[in-house]
Amino acid sequence: MGLNIDGKRFVAFDDSHQQRVDTSMEANPTRGRAGHVDLRFVFRRNRTGDLDRDGNPLIYAMKGMNGYRIVPMYRRMFFRRAKEIIETISEDLVADFVMPVPSSYGFCNEFSLLLSEWLGIQHIVPDFLGKRTIGGILENGIVEPQAIENKRTRTLYASQLAAWRKMDADQHIAMKELDPKIRPLFQPLEVMSDVSHIAGANILIVDDLMSTGTSIRSASEALRARGVRADKGVCFLSGL
Repeated sequence: MGLNIDGKRFVAFDDSHQQRVDTSMEANPTRGRAGHVDLRFVFRRNRTGDLDRDGNPLIYAMKGMNGYRIVPMYRRMFFRRAKEIIETISEDLVADFVMPVPSSYGFCNEFSLLLSEWLGIQHIVPDFLGKRTIGGILENGIVEPQAIENKRTRTLYASQLAAWRKMDADQHIAMKELDPKIRPLFQPLEVMSDVSHIAGANILIVDDLMSTGTSIRSASEALRARGVRADKGVCFLSGL
């Protein structure tokens, strides 16, 4: 079922192709990494070269963003196929808890709850994780620009640090506003409260879309530092 988008930005599926997003059983799931996390991608994004390329409109529709929409019938079709794909790797997704990365949109939590149901694993809300502030990043969490080998990346990174130094130190960072080239250089999440209730547990981390993997990597590293195992993850859509 490839992805179609009409003139009113309604997202639908088409069995006659696998453009934009490949939802076939034959091609999915795929695999990748984000830091220490071994990732499984339920659906694979494809490059197509059109204005609504690379599968992003599907996530926009599921989140209700940027004017994209999806009717309940197609939403159910997509989740039904996702379940079929997850069932083929369920033995590899053993964990004590399923946990979404913190997100301002509900879709990631919705997908995480479905995975919890499909896998028979308890769901946990990541209310112990939070976004770091600009002041926190600047005080403890940056690398020296001269240590970055790539010149363009070094310039972008230095420019971002300079911009942050002019902003409110208590403002939370928004990774989506950063250039993808420098996102991996930052640790946007931190443990904000007690996690003794999951100490030693094995967490399956869930995200909706693989971009740079920064959110999953950051969540994993923050939890690992507190003695929580978080080395497996699932993303709804793959990277490119």
